[in-house]
Amino acid sequence: MTDQDRTPAEKAESPAEEATRALDAGETMAEELVRVLDGYMADLQAGKAPDRDQLLADNPGIAKRLEQCLPGIEFIHQAAGAEVGASRQLGDFQILREIGRGGMGVVYEARQVSLNRRVALKVLRFGAVADKDAMERFRHEAEMVAQLHHTNLVPIFAIGEQHGVSYYGMQLIEGRSLAAVSQESRDEQTPLEPARVAQWGLQAAEALAHAHARGVIHRDIKPSNLILDPEGQIWLTDFGLAKRMDDVTLSVTGAMVGTPRYMSPEQASAAKRPVDQRTDIYSLGATLYELATGKPLFEAVTAHEMISQILTVEPARPRSVRADLPKDLETIILKCLSKESHQRYATAQLLADDLRAFAEGRPIKARRVSLPERTVRWARKQKRSMVLAAISAVAAVVLVGGGILGWYLYDQYNRASVAFTTTGPVLQASILRRDGEVAARTRIPHEGRISLQPGDYRLRIASPGHFAQTYDFRHGGSYAIELRQPSWPPLQVPWEGYNVVDLAGRAEVIVGEGANLRRLDAV
Repeated sequence: MTDQDRTPAEKAESPAEEATRALDAGETMAEELVRVLDGYMADLQAGKAPDRDQLLADNPGIAKRLEQCLPGIEFIHQAAGAEVGASRQLGDFQILREIGRGGMGVVYEARQVSLNRRVALKVLRFGAVADKDAMERFRHEAEMVAQLHHTNLVPIFAIGEQHGVSYYGMQLIEGRSLAAVSQESRDEQTPLEPARVAQWGLQAAEALAHAHARGVIHRDIKPSNLILDPEGQIWLTDFGLAKRMDDVTLSVTGAMVGTPRYMSPEQASAAKRPVDQRTDIYSLGATLYELATGKPLFEAVTAHEMISQILTVEPARPRSVRADLPKDLETIILKCLSKESHQRYATAQLLADDLRAFAEGRPIKARRVSLPERTVRWARKQKRSMVLAAISAVAAVVLVGGGILGWYLYDQYNRASVAFTTTGPVLQASILRRDGEVAARTRIPHEGRISLQPGDYRLRIASPGHFAQTYDFRHGGSYAIELRQPSWPPLQVPWEGYNVVDLAGRAEVIVGEGANLRRLDAV
């Protein structure tokens, strides 16, 4: 089916669907590239000598990009396998040892030859995959970040490309990432102290405030990019560089930059919404949430599921995950995590001010979202679901109503009617079922017909001055009803003893008991 064949309803997409569709556009080629390069690296590590020409011939769809990446893969393999005392040169940097490895890049301890100093050298394995425009953006951002000077920012010393490998050198920080600190806390089942989390967040927020004031947005704030040194100082690293090229599945088409779990809604919506410094505030809020509660903001198996949750699902309140968390810290975190950017802190400095106030035991400026506001936000996010629910409810009402109407019509179809007439005085009538229960009461004559379920009935009629009489009849049809008139002999009142009277041609024994009469069987 082509796009022209689709109906307007089929063409309509939710923001989450648009985002994941944009992600799909480059994912197939990126995944294939990663798969082939991983296999090539595995062969190198196993001591095999892969045939490059054959590899390119077997993968014609990605041959050009493969050819650009292979020298970098080989260089990284050689650098990682260098013997102790040996070294590999990359520009002005002499690689000494590997100190970290990510999904698409490797960090080495190196010596900057010209200045004779130890540095951290990050090698972007797929740097050459990007097009020229992407490389220009990469270099431009590196130049901007190199101008930043702040206590909590890891400075960048140099950037370059050699052997098909893009790299940059930065200050070597001895310490652990907050991702490692958080994992250790979970493993030991010892929650991190809220005051420490707030102090770490304060330092990161002040680093962001410095960068934002100079027009630089990080776009990839997460625990693994926050380094804690032995003195308790936080260092913000990978400032707006690595993820543009490191995460091929998200950035190869230029659709997205960042790690899905910590993306802001505007990042996750694939450039459909403007992204400014408040995207970093959201990501820092997601990081603080994870550090404070010990659980990630959202959990999903695939990037698509994660993006859908970021765009449509409100996170669990931190105190519902960890009850001993201070209310003010929860308030700060939730303000950072507002799905609408205008409802977050306007600047990182305002966030830093509230975190400092919390750490010092002073009142914070942020206010908790009221129940009506939370309801409105939820309704906005669930608008599509609510419409579907309303349609379902209407359909259910129609279905139930239709069922009741159908039952009523079926019942009426199975009913029959009966009519009674009389030429005498008006009679009071009770229609009885065979079990003696009264099915209806009426007067005879009765205007119209009486509706009854199929079956056998008895009719009891009475009139002043007459004995009550009972008749058997079946539903349906018409019946003429007359009371038999008794023939009363002259009697004295009050009754005394008994008298025999002729009642409708039959001798009956009537016993007088004061003002009452009792009829006996005549034997």
